Amino acid sequence: MIEPATINSKMMKVELHYFLKDSSHQMDAVVRHRCEGEILKLISQIGYFLKIDPKPQTEAYSKGGLVEIWSFVFENQYLLGIISGVLISVISNLINVDRELANLQKESLTLEIQNKKLELHNKLKDIDSGSQELLEEIKEILFFILNKEYRVIRARSDFYKNLNKYPKVEKISGTQLSQNNQPIGEPTVVEREQFKKFILYTDDVPSEIDEDASIDVIAPVLKKGKYKWKGFYNGTPIDFYMKDKDFKESIFLKQISFTNGIKLKCVLEASRKMNEAGEIYISSYSVLAVVSYQFDDNLVETTQGRKYFLNKKSKSSQMKLFDE
Repeated sequence: MIEPATINSKMMKVELHYFLKDSSHQMDAVVRHRCEGEILKLISQIGYFLKIDPKPQTEAYSKGGLVEIWSFVFENQYLLGIISGVLISVISNLINVDRELANLQKESLTLEIQNKKLELHNKLKDIDSGSQELLEEIKEILFFILNKEYRVIRARSDFYKNLNKYPKVEKISGTQLSQNNQPIGEPTVVEREQFKKFILYTDDVPSEIDEDASIDVIAPVLKKGKYKWKGFYNGTPIDFYMKDKDFKESIFLKQISFTNGIKLKCVLEASRKMNEAGEIYISSYSVLAVVSYQFDDNLVETTQGRKYFLNKKSKSSQMKLFDE
């Protein structure tokens, strides 16, 4: 819990302690620099959701392994306390990262995140009341949001990835400090064997599925092989894989004749990845099922399109039965 009386109205600090083997005080400069960069990304995200610039600064290093002291400067003492407390919590929060990424695209969770962001916005309006209950609620909401943000997950992953490759670091700890470098509460410790639990082992994130996609085909592939087709989707040219085997077979057997202006109604998958900045981008498109295709004034529905939606309905019913 944050005690306002112990917090300077313009400054709050966090001590990040790297415990090194053999009581050493020297750390590889490249590793430390990279770790600092990831911490700055985390601070930036915290400031973004609190709608402030915490003006992070670092002080001279202390002995005892290697100790970094981060200070934050801002007029509101309560926001400063939230920044320092949440930063330590985000760094040390143990989650199953891969499962978390897989769950982020669930519709119910996405809606919950949006509601949490709105709730945070409303509660920040009353921050000057200094209510301890309100401050704890804001910390809890902000912590929830940050742990669902791809940029945060990526920055934390890269922080621990750097440390995991550097065997000299045995553990780390984070502690809130007063302006006079006095501890506020107990340190939070992460042991070396826990580092790997924070690391992303894939850049893939859940795909987006458009089950009512419309593609104007520019260039189909009329021979076998993993070649990309070309078309217009939502007014934008895209390259895509045709993964509807029945539809492709019909083309190879010349049961479907392509003419100018052919349009596909289909189920389109957008595969996505996360770059080093934690930003999501589309890596490829794939047509999973052609629901219908149209040329001139002719509209032809496909059996594979019907099968896709029947299978989806069947799986949904099974999941509901399992949940019950």
